[in-house]
Amino acid sequence: ILLNSKKMGQATPLAIRKEIVSLRQPGKQHAEISQELNVPFATVKYIWGNYKREGEKGLLTKYANCGVKTIANLGNEINFLLNYNMNKFTNLELGYSVMMATDSMPFAKEQATTDAAATNFNKTGTWSYFMVNIRPDFFYKKI
Repeated sequence: ILLNSKKMGQATPLAIRKEIVSLRQPGKQHAEISQELNVPFATVKYIWGNYKREGEKGLLTKYANCGVKTIANLGNEINFLLNYNMNKFTNLELGYSVMMATDSMPFAKEQATTDAAATNFNKTGTWSYFMVNIRPDFFYKKI
């Protein structure tokens, strides 16, 4: 699995976020505010939408990694599969998987916000299954 590896931009300062709201409340348009404050139109629209939904709480950033470059590779997975046909009606399937995550996985899962926390993250996951498939043919009409 690959993530976008570009650097996330810096968070818009809280003072600018508050200024966007104070200009928008009297009815100034998004485009006017964007031009006046030299902030992207999408940012103005996003901040105003958050403020309308959540009030003052909507002005706070919701991500801890602003300005942090993300690593593109989350990890590798190996799958083993064994099939055995007992007869024409019954099939047995046994599967085993191993996931070996990189240090970027805890950031993607939002379980870590610092490199120190990411290194303590359990990076190996394993699981297995056993399945019995029964496909009776007495429901089918013989031709």
